[in-house]
Amino acid sequence: MPENVEASPITSWNPESKHPHIDETAYVHPQATVIGAVSIGEKVLVAPYASIRGDEGV
Repeated sequence: MPENVEASPITSWNPESKHPHIDETAYVHPQATVIGAVSIGEKVLVAPYASIRGDEGV
């Protein structure tokens, strides 16, 4: 998993870490960030400087 794609952190309100699901045909730019319980589908482009987060109270 690239360093800009990571699991959600464990917190007092989120005791379980969740990993993103990214389709193999999707592209996450190295300057974008994907964190937590998110799903990125087929042929999706996550552009530079985008931040996709699914880590707050999930």
